[in-house]
Amino acid sequence: MYIDQRRTYLGCEPLLYPEGKIPVCGKEIAVEPSVLEDYLLFLCNNHSVLNCIYACDGAPVDRVGNRLIYITQQSIAFFMSTISGCVFSYLSMPQQANIVFDIVVTTPATIAIAKLMKVLYTCPLEVTHSLTCLLTHSLTLTYSLFLTHSLTTVKY
Repeated sequence: MYIDQRRTYLGCEPLLYPEGKIPVCGKEIAVEPSVLEDYLLFLCNNHSVLNCIYACDGAPVDRVGNRLIYITQQSIAFFMSTISGCVFSYLSMPQQANIVFDIVVTTPATIAIAKLMKVLYTCPLEVTHSLTCLLTHSLTLTYSLFLTHSLTTVKY
């Protein structure tokens, strides 16, 4: 589908199959020259596992960044799945409830978190610095409001 819509067209030189004929199960499939190379380059830069190893030089996120994003994404998925499994087990719900929760909630949440991490990893320093200052200020404000509320509700 990606190849038919030319989403992976990157203009690579045809190296693997220069004539554009790819042998598959004893038959030859004719495609435009360099389509396979373009698709491989696209996979190396955009696949969640392959880009940890094969990300090309000059990619928006380098290999180390992709590894950090992947490990964080999988850790969050494990955490969410484990906590939801424990809650569903405590509530004596069937195992299928945890599977449905993982499909409906955990997977989209971890994909969104990975996309957010990639945006934050690739954004310029000024944006990152201002975002960090904004988050720090809001956390400090929240913590001070919490302390103020806690101190006013404590009875001696």
